[in-house]
Amino acid sequence: MTNFEKILSMLKDANYNEKQGIFDYFLNALQHGLSLNKEDKNLFTDYAEKELTELQATLSQIKSYKEKDPLLVCSEALLTALVMVFPTPDLLPAGLKTECKDTARILSEERYIEHALNKMFSQQTLREDQMERLILSVKETDEEYQKGRLYAGLHHYRGNFSILSEKDRAQLSDFMTEEMKRYLATSPREEDSETNLELLADLCKHFPQEDTEFCLRQMLSSENRDILYYATESLLALNKQIPEEPVKILAKDLVSASITYQMLQNHGMAYLFPEEYTDEIYLAKSDMIHWLTFPTELGQVPDDIEYLGKVKKLFGKKVFHVFRFRSNSDTLGEELKNKWLVGWSSNDSGTFSEFEEYTAFEQDTPQKTLKAIRKRILG
Repeated sequence: MTNFEKILSMLKDANYNEKQGIFDYFLNALQHGLSLNKEDKNLFTDYAEKELTELQATLSQIKSYKEKDPLLVCSEALLTALVMVFPTPDLLPAGLKTECKDTARILSEERYIEHALNKMFSQQTLREDQMERLILSVKETDEEYQKGRLYAGLHHYRGNFSILSEKDRAQLSDFMTEEMKRYLATSPREEDSETNLELLADLCKHFPQEDTEFCLRQMLSSENRDILYYATESLLALNKQIPEEPVKILAKDLVSASITYQMLQNHGMAYLFPEEYTDEIYLAKSDMIHWLTFPTELGQVPDDIEYLGKVKKLFGKKVFHVFRFRSNSDTLGEELKNKWLVGWSSNDSGTFSEFEEYTAFEQDTPQKTLKAIRKRILG
């Protein structure tokens, strides 16, 4: 079985969320030299034609953009892969050209916010009405998840804000402040509105205006940890004073303690962090848990986590705090769910886990077990 046949086999058995990851892997492989022989290209053509037909039929039955999104992402990834395998339109098999054209039209109609952002930030400067048109298109949708594609997109392109003119920035600032006020006036907020407010709490420091501080201070009473963290961070970035209470809440939460301490250190305000939470093992545990909550890792807090000890290089200053944890996360294979796995945290060398089973290192004493893990970390 060729590498491509293995990829194709995985795609055929996957749901749309799983397919996104497989397509990312396939595109990365193509970019790094994977080439398809004639037989593989024929297999890919057959798969793509069938898949695009099925995607179009399924999309036509769905009303919610949130439900459509995984399918749209897969459609876009599949078209990108086809372009890489068949670089010019004349190389595309005739039967596939119509499917590709129809899919491209659907993507243009549905993903207009994402496409507008991609086009905008691929330029050196924006057309005068580009930002205004984008904001109007976002205002026209009633679906909070779809509005959030603007905020998520801006977060993705936050390193490119220098291309925005003063007028663009003012328009974005006015719109985002208006949206923050709308969300803050809504109670209770649905999940997508909470996510959007979290993104806005982070983004607004790049586009401050008169009411920005007012909105951020209102967010300091939020029970949502992420909104609280980003509101605090944005206030610090805007050189505003922050009260002690939000810092205490964030310090007490193991998901946010380490990043809050680091944030305060970066702003020269570590003295605000409660002393009882400055213990290095507590902060290392927090760092480990925060890392594990990334979508690319467990995507959630582990069900259990235990500190095993610390290891360091002989005559070196790098210290690694070692943990074992277990979880039933869907990101783990069935063989690893609820098994003790090993990970480590280090201020100098980052936090990491290969999700290896603890039993692979376990010896007859805790000291010998730690020594076996040390050999794995340090080589």
